[in-house]
Amino acid sequence: MPSIVDPMRDHAFALGARDVALGLLARGVARAGALDDDRRNDRENDDSEGCVDHAVPRAPAVPPVGRHALAGMLLHRTRRCPTGSSSERALKSLREVSHAVSSRPSAPRGGKRPAPPARAHLPDYDEQLSGFHRAFEPELQAILSSLPLAPSMKVLDLACGDGFYTRRLADRLGVGGSVTGVDLDRGYLAAAESEAACYTGRATIDFVAASFDRLPFADDTFDVAWCAQSLYSLPEPVVVLGHLARVVRPGGVVAILENDTMHQVFLPWPVSLELPLRAAELRALSQESRHPAKFYVGRRLLAVFAQADLEQLTMATHAIDRQAPFGEAERVLLQCYLDGVEKRVAPFLDAALLNELRELREPSSPRHLLREPHLTMTWLNVLALGRKRAR
Repeated sequence: MPSIVDPMRDHAFALGARDVALGLLARGVARAGALDDDRRNDRENDDSEGCVDHAVPRAPAVPPVGRHALAGMLLHRTRRCPTGSSSERALKSLREVSHAVSSRPSAPRGGKRPAPPARAHLPDYDEQLSGFHRAFEPELQAILSSLPLAPSMKVLDLACGDGFYTRRLADRLGVGGSVTGVDLDRGYLAAAESEAACYTGRATIDFVAASFDRLPFADDTFDVAWCAQSLYSLPEPVVVLGHLARVVRPGGVVAILENDTMHQVFLPWPVSLELPLRAAELRALSQESRHPAKFYVGRRLLAVFAQADLEQLTMATHAIDRQAPFGEAERVLLQCYLDGVEKRVAPFLDAALLNELRELREPSSPRHLLREPHLTMTWLNVLALGRKRAR
């Protein structure tokens, strides 16, 4: 005769496993939430009061599972567990729940740090670009501080990406001031909205999905138009400046921060390698674009402003220097740069020179540049300002 004790024991075990699972969930979620809150506090360096709403089109990608969604998913799973489940099923459910809570991505030693959920669907170049922002934030902030901004101005940030500059431009404005970030990448816009959600300044921030040649703004809308490190990625710099000039009021300013690919980063390359490397780089860029000169736009910004019929105001080169030992941000940035250089020039570089480049790029190599105790790095940025002529 079957015993009624075993089903009751199995049922109790299943309920107990569910309670343990929920306990693990609560502890894991609380820990994850605390980590997220710490990171957010470090990033924003202020409290969460004064958050503003932003009308931003959401990215079409599947949204990452947040800690509240994860809790709901696991609660739903445990509630569906049949009351007559065997102890084996209960243990399996417990293992799955425990794994789901504890398997948040972490950076493997010596490997790349997994992208946070808000940055998981961004372009491939985001790692280097965001690394550039982290490594040189004080110097980039100083560049922004030199812009001719007044508290009530309206500012356009073209190709705003994740809103790094958008937020910092807004910090320079006051009541009545506004910054509009424009980008075509909806993943970037979603990240920008997330980062700006708890902006506590007095200006307003919004984001718009649009192309540079279809800006949804009337003529003479903005006081200042800003575009940073993006002209090379757009079809033709003169055309881009023309579209920026259209939406800037007469007397308003167009401000461009750019690089020149050949003179972007100064490193202690072997001279016998550097010259062939730059020649191979030009060959690669000539295949990537019908207008390879745009990758070297930093050296001719004043000419570009003149061709766009903007009155030339100033042009200044800002050199950012670093020397060993590098911090983590600088190491990540430089490694991304070296990886990108090798990937680009590999098909066009002599085999012996390519092997030498790989020795300098590969972290496990004794010749890895970042092992050099006296390593120096200089990163050049060119800031140019032009004024829209009065009619």
